[in-house]
Amino acid sequence: MKPRNGDSPGGPAPFFPSAGGACPPSESLTQGVRHLSEGCLTPPVRIVEVGPRDGLQHEPTILPTERKVAWINALSRTGVAEIEAGSFVSPRAIPQLADSDDVFRKIERHPGVTYSALVPNARGLERALAADVRKIAVFTAASETFTQRNINATIRESLDRFHPVITSAKQAGLTVRGYVSTAVFCPYEGKIEPARVAELVQQLLDLGADEVSLGDTIGRAAPADVRRLLDLVRSRVEPARLSLHFHDTYGMAIANVLTAWGEYGIQRCDTSAGGLGGCPYAPRASGNAATEDVVYALKASGAEVSVNEEKVVQAMKELEGSLRRPLASRLSQLTGTFSLRSTTHKASSTGEADPAAALAEERRPARDRSIAQPAVRSASEWPRCLGSTGALRIACRHHRHHGISWGGEKHAH
Repeated sequence: MKPRNGDSPGGPAPFFPSAGGACPPSESLTQGVRHLSEGCLTPPVRIVEVGPRDGLQHEPTILPTERKVAWINALSRTGVAEIEAGSFVSPRAIPQLADSDDVFRKIERHPGVTYSALVPNARGLERALAADVRKIAVFTAASETFTQRNINATIRESLDRFHPVITSAKQAGLTVRGYVSTAVFCPYEGKIEPARVAELVQQLLDLGADEVSLGDTIGRAAPADVRRLLDLVRSRVEPARLSLHFHDTYGMAIANVLTAWGEYGIQRCDTSAGGLGGCPYAPRASGNAATEDVVYALKASGAEVSVNEEKVVQAMKELEGSLRRPLASRLSQLTGTFSLRSTTHKASSTGEADPAAALAEERRPARDRSIAQPAVRSASEWPRCLGSTGALRIACRHHRHHGISWGGEKHAH
């Protein structure tokens, strides 16, 4: 029996389109993970790596241009579909990205990888075109207060500003993305109504945007909030034109990614290598969902993802010294003591212990073991432990209810 999508009342119809053939084997650490059923149920998940833009703009350390270029080149070799490599906003506003012109001119552009940039206005578009950027992003928010605080404009004024930018970009043959921040919660206005988000998404598409990314800016959303949002938005917009951008402040990001992919067929996800990023409007907010952790969880849940998470971790390890702080992602912490190869998934029915998890538990201080998350005793348990202790258990139960296990094995419906 094929797995079904969400069972929320009034939710959208199941969305698991055929991929048109068998999925090729993965060459990264989750090689051998079975898909949700025989064959590949969905097209590959596209990972949009936003670390070089959304991640670095929140770092107190300003990296040298050559260091950024080397990092982006390393990320280009990981299999990500797109890298948001810079931002053409005022250097005074974001000095961390003041060298985006030089970065775009110096990076090695790999075939099949899109290199995009954030563009706020006509001047920013001129700079982007001069640097041979082929995809741009404009940004607004679903909260009036947040939009005023962030770009000193109302939502309507922000759309009026972007209209000529989008028009000119399309005339130049560029692809355009629209960002909608605070799509679930706002630090000032609280919960955002999905109808407001859906209306804004449609307005951006009507202006000429090719896709829209919905951002959980303060990282407060849980799977129930994601369902509430996508029940409406996905009924009006085809999934191929949507991306989800989750922050991990409350440890829910991976659970939210799995909900959007598994229940609504969203095949594009914004992530940041090492979990870099944050939100200046959310006290103690952590960064974006970590690319390597999201890729691992998606593959363990049966998704086809072309990204090699080991290469992502290696790219971040090379950058870690320049950041002068430890990385936030789970996989980057594991690699300090053993190879990621030892975490390759085993079917849960075998009862085999995961040596990587066992070693991690053994080396963890006793005081941490007593208060932190439950130990990961087999690889099949890992996805629920990538997020917070409770969020992914909910996702696990939901998937099992519909005949899906993390390793791809079926359970009784």
